Amino acid sequence: MLPGFYHEQQRKRKQKRMIKGAIVFFTLCVAGFFLVSTLSPKTTGVLKPANHSVLSENASLELTTLYECGHSKTRLLSLPEDLVGKSMEETVQLHPEWSVLNFNESLVVAEQKEGTECDDHFLLFLKDGKIVVTKSKDKTQLITEQSINLNLLTKEDKEILEAGIFIDSEYELLEILESFR
Repeated sequence: MLPGFYHEQQRKRKQKRMIKGAIVFFTLCVAGFFLVSTLSPKTTGVLKPANHSVLSENASLELTTLYECGHSKTRLLSLPEDLVGKSMEETVQLHPEWSVLNFNESLVVAEQKEGTECDDHFLLFLKDGKIVVTKSKDKTQLITEQSINLNLLTKEDKEILEAGIFIDSEYELLEILESFR
């Protein structure tokens, strides 16, 4: 039988060979990666297939108007005559104010930004013993008048109503008017 130190030396030599082999393998992998990356052609962009669909005569337009106040209004309209048979690129050229979100031969989905507030803002105030509601953009455009018993209101409520209350939606307006009945 061989002495114990012989087996210990053999084991250490085996470990050193395995470590050296792993280092050589890793070095070859890294060198191969760099070699392949330098030989392969560089890509600068992805080619997108051209959208060849054109709008049919029966197509629809879903147009969302985004207002400055944060509200939006979506309408489903019949396609304007000038867009029949047009591609997406031609549609964008004809209507640069639209941001086209979806385009196929039967439907165009687009958004447009409006630099004003929408028509769903109101001003409610007290005038001649009546609650008066007007559009906030055009205070001459009367929406409704409602008689009210002033004796039911506190002094603070009267002051608030005389100064006017700005209302952000038709739903909120109906809730407030309902509270005065």
